[in-house]
Amino acid sequence: MKILIDECMPWKIGRHLPGHSCEGVSKAGFAGQKNGALLSLAEKSGYDVLLTVDQGIPFEQQIEGRHISLIVIRAPSNKMNVLLPHIPFVSQALTSIKARLFGCKEPALDQPRSSSDTSSKCEGRKSRPPLSCAHFDFESSSSPTM
Repeated sequence: MKILIDECMPWKIGRHLPGHSCEGVSKAGFAGQKNGALLSLAEKSGYDVLLTVDQGIPFEQQIEGRHISLIVIRAPSNKMNVLLPHIPFVSQALTSIKARLFGCKEPALDQPRSSSDTSSKCEGRKSRPPLSCAHFDFESSSSPTM
C-alpha cells in the first residue's frame, strides 16, 4: 500500500512498515499544506493511507467519502521511541484496510474486544466500496492493545 507519513511524525517510521511504499509529506512535495488540502493532494496522488499523530484531523475533516484511509496514533509524543510500540497495530490496521480495498479475507482486527478493553478503538467509516474502515485510532498506553 502507498502510505503518506504526516509531517508531524518522523518519516523514518516508514522503515518499520515493510511491504508498503512509505513517503513523508515533505518528500511528496506537500510540506506546509493544511489537513484538508493534504488529504485531497494525497488522494489525487494515489496514496491509500495517511499516517499521523494529529488527533484533530478526524474532527476537523470530512473522512467519509474520501478515497484515502486515516490512521491516527494517539501518543504523548511524536518521538520515534514512543511511536514504535504502535507499529504492530498500525500494521494490523493496514492489513485490514488492504483486505477491504482488494476484497481479501477480513483479518481479526474487527472482531469484538472484551468489554474490559477500553484502551483503544477502531471506528469504521464508509469511505468507498468495498473500503469500510477508513479511520483507525490507537490510544497510547504502556503496551498498546486493540
